[in-house]
Amino acid sequence: MPALVLEADREVWERQPAESESQFERFELFREMGAKRSPSLLAKKLEMSTAYVSNLARIGRWRERAAAWDREQARQDRARLADAEREHAAAGIAASRMIYEHVMETLVEMRDRGDRFKPGQVSRLLEVASKVGWDALRAGASEVHLSGPGGGPVQVAAAAVGALGEEEAARLELELAQEIVRRHGGEASGDH
Repeated sequence: MPALVLEADREVWERQPAESESQFERFELFREMGAKRSPSLLAKKLEMSTAYVSNLARIGRWRERAAAWDREQARQDRARLADAEREHAAAGIAASRMIYEHVMETLVEMRDRGDRFKPGQVSRLLEVASKVGWDALRAGASEVHLSGPGGGPVQVAAAAVGALGEEEAARLELELAQEIVRRHGGEASGDH
């Protein structure tokens, strides 16, 4: 008996016009066996002779069709993975943007209250926002958790900033605020 003709109007793993329903069902069983598929294993499962199932496999071009099925499944898996990576990157970028927006809101609130900026805290938030953004763009596997000890707020030691004179601290605060605003897409004024 000649090998099955694979029609161009359908996928090779679909039922072909010259294929009976029972032949196709057996092919599907073979196809679904995965990497360990073989006519002899299917023959045992169906309680049929290995020679008969091997002949069905040869005539029905099962190996060729199952290999095409495997390639298609791998392609779909890669597409799903790429979609998941894009979603992960978008979530990371959104988180980075939220951190930047929080820093901007905090700076505005502090300015409106007449508070002095805390450069160590501002620079740490800026650093975390940048890391989240870059990780997202690289679609890396690292995660950034924004919590301090015991799940509380992030606390940044600013001992070095405390050692600065008042004029140096004010200049540093202004530079940090301008950098944050620049990265956020706006402009910073010199008075706070």
